[in-house]
Amino acid sequence: MTSNTPDRRIQRTKKLLRDALITLLKDKSIDKVTPTELCRIADINRNTFYCHYNTPRDLLDEIEGDLYSAISECLGDCDNPSEKIVALCNLAREKHELAYIMFSDNLDYKFRENIFALIIESNFKKIDKETNKLAPLYRDMLAHYTSFGAASAIEVWVKNGMKEDPSKVVEFIINLIHHGTSSIT
Repeated sequence: MTSNTPDRRIQRTKKLLRDALITLLKDKSIDKVTPTELCRIADINRNTFYCHYNTPRDLLDEIEGDLYSAISECLGDCDNPSEKIVALCNLAREKHELAYIMFSDNLDYKFRENIFALIIESNFKKIDKETNKLAPLYRDMLAHYTSFGAASAIEVWVKNGMKEDPSKVVEFIINLIHHGTSSIT
């Protein structure tokens, strides 16, 4: 009897390895992580590691792919920019350790660029509808400005422990985008 459901032992092993890698990435870059220390923290045999991955980078690629898919799904479910930011904040809270790592200096910038490109593309669709009288260069600049600004605000929120309610963070970001610093009192 075969099943499409992955073996629970494999799922457990991969979770242990993911958790161990996330722990290590808090203090060092992926290039400094060795399979030996990853296996020691995960409390698994190195042969088991090599059954699933060739390098720690392969494991990170899998984690990044899953996070990219979650963010893509999150952005695709919402049309309203406020809802998108709330959804991203909720996703950051749900996957808080990944959120911290995503904004850490220990993560590869290429992944962050891919995430920002996804956010910009999502943002550009809305901006393009609302600002069709702007020249393409200025629409592109606006999409980048609002996307990177919102992402930077979320980064500060994440790095400060995500204590504030996401709706307050969204309110701050949206007011800033629409009204500039005059919205801050």
